[in-house]
Order: sequence, then C-alpha cells, then structure tokens
Amino acid sequence: MITGPNLLQPESKIMALMGGNAIADCYRIHPSSFTNSVDIPCPKWSDLKAAATLEEVATLHVSEANSPKLKGKKLLPIPPIAAIAIITAGTSNAVALIPIVSAALQEYDRTSEAGATKACEHLRPILQMLWAISRGLIGACTCALDRSVEGKTWSMDCHRLCMIPPFIPAPELLPANVNPLQIQMNPEFEATIDKVATGYLAITTMIDKDKLEKANKENDGQYQNKWKSIPEMMQQMIIKASSVSDEAFPSHPAATLIQILQQNKAISSRTVINAMLRNMNCQVDVPLTMVTAIMQGNIMPPSLQVAHSFSCFNSPYIDTANMSSKQQNKLDLLILDGEGLDKEIADRLAKDNFKIPSNSHQLRHQLNNWAGILQLIFGADAKISLEALKWIKHID
Repeated sequence: MITGPNLLQPESKIMALMGGNAIADCYRIHPSSFTNSVDIPCPKWSDLKAAATLEEVATLHVSEANSPKLKGKKLLPIPPIAAIAIITAGTSNAVALIPIVSAALQEYDRTSEAGATKACEHLRPILQMLWAISRGLIGACTCALDRSVEGKTWSMDCHRLCMIPPFIPAPELLPANVNPLQIQMNPEFEATIDKVATGYLAITTMIDKDKLEKANKENDGQYQNKWKSIPEMMQQMIIKASSVSDEAFPSHPAATLIQILQQNKAISSRTVINAMLRNMNCQVDVPLTMVTAIMQGNIMPPSLQVAHSFSCFNSPYIDTANMSSKQQNKLDLLILDGEGLDKEIADRLAKDNFKIPSNSHQLRHQLNNWAGILQLIFGADAKISLEALKWIKHID
C-alpha cells in the first residue's frame, strides 16, 4: 500500500505485507527502493529460459557482446501467473525459482490460443530479476517492521480479507416442534420497546402536525383573502367554467388556481404560473397584466371590441433562442429583497403582449400556451380546457 504525499498525508509511506499462513507482518519500505534504477547485463534469453535444473542455472553466464540488460527499478510487479508459481514453489531461493517460473511461462504459452500475448516475450524481466538476485547484483530493499496504528490496522484488514477464509458461523437450527412465528422476546423488554416507539411516534407526529397546520393556515388565509376580494359574480363564473360536466358544478376552484392565489405578490404569482407552464411544454412568458387579471378574477372583457388582458392573443409563442433572462433575474432579486419596482420595469410590466400568429407554427404554439393557461385557471379536466386541446389536435 502506498499513501501520500498529499495534503492529508504529507509523508510518502509504502507498506507491504509479508509472511505466511496465520503470520503476516507489516513492513515499512523505504521510498528509495522504488526510485533506484538498475541496468544489469543478463544471460541470453534462450539460455535463461532453457535452464531446467539448479546446475544449469549455476552455469549461466553473460556474454561479452550484445548481452541483454535488465533495465528498470529494484521492485518489479509480478502478474498472477508468476506469483502463483512462486507461492506454490514453497521456497524463496532465486536459483530454485528460475526453472519453476520459466516452466510456468512456457506452459502458459503452449496452452494459450493462437495470437494471444506470449508470456515469455513480455515477462522476461521476472527471470532476469531472479538471476540478478541470485548473483547478488540487486541489493535487498530497505524495510522495517511498522508497528504504527495505521500499519497494524491495514495489515490486519488485508490479512483477514485476503489470506484467512472468513468465518461464517453455522446457523442455529430450531427444534422440529417449534413454530418460528410463536417465538417472542422477553415480555417486559418488548413492552418497554413498544412504549418508547409509541412515544417517539407521538412526539414526531405532533411536531409535524403543528408545522403543517401553521403552513396551511398561512396559505389558506392568503387564498381566502384573495378569493373573497373577487366579486361574487366573477367567482361563480370561474366555478362554472371549471365544471367537468353539464350536470353539476364544482364546490371550489381548481387546485392550481388556489396555488396561484396563495402567493403574496403578483410578481410571485407570475413566476409560479410561468414555472407551471414550462412544465406543460408551453413556451410563453405570461405578462403581468394577465396575472393581475387572473388574481382579480377579471376574465371577462368589458366589450368584444376592446382588447382584454385575459386573452389568447396575450400569450404569444416565444422562441427560447431569443429569450433573455436579464429582466427575470432582476425581478427575482427584487422579490427576494422586498424592494419596490423601478419605473423602467414597472412600465414594461404594465404593457400587454398582444400578438396575432403569422404562420401555423406560431398558431399551434400560441394555442398550446392558451390551453395551458386555461388548465391552470379552470383545471385540466374542465370542459373549456379540453375544448382548447381539441383545437391543437386539429392543427396537428
């Protein structure tokens, strides 16, 4: 394991686990073992690979001309094919390991499929490293036992997970004449647990109920004040327009209209309406004049010859590529700060946004925006909302 150097671990620390069976000690390796380079001439690869006995390994020599070299660091990563051969050999003698590892690499190449990577070509440094160690050309790594808390914890975890099989206790079998459903805890302990759970549930329910009632009272108070300020004739008009059948009228306005009326300011209601419409795939920026008309229940024009704020012509299609969020961001900041509107923004918001579609694309989107507004005011299942949706299907 290598830790650091970093902000949490300024010191570079290299730890290794060495041992066997039930013994595994944690050693601290000096970083120089990783940084020192080696450049050692070695015997020819054909001779090194062909050495099958200790005597043949002992007679290996380095040729004077064009001898291969072991280049790299003092530490060499070993793949599983070589690691398994070394572990199963039962010896740490480098001379004895050379024939064993060589045989494992050659066996892998013989049994591998055609075109597969050859172990004898890519893992030559392992045999060359063992030969250099047997000749004393590579010194031992500088290491020491690590008795720190970090070293002990890491070594115990690694040894337990990787070397010692996990202990799984055998399940306790119940007698054949015992029904598991009839097994009970200590009655006194079970009664105590039930009392604690019941008391905790009662406390949390009371707290949540108080918070919910307080929030509902505030919202209901705002909605009731806004709804009562609308003339009764207009209230009846909204209720009747929200009907889903010709047999009966609803007893209260649509839930979305209630949510709009619960806002403190018209600007906040405008933000809520635009957010709802965006969720309904409407591309529109509802003008504040229409929002004011909705909150006042002013949905009927004084004359058919006079343009009215609550109109399908006041919800034009807006191309998202041409939309700017500067004015909206300024409005949001004014809402949060609680400050009044300056004259420039007030003049802009006081204007209607009437527009007549010039092509079928704009007509389709503008009617879709108007259908979304009708669904917010009268409900998604209201007959007037469903009639508006039929026009969109007709255009499609």
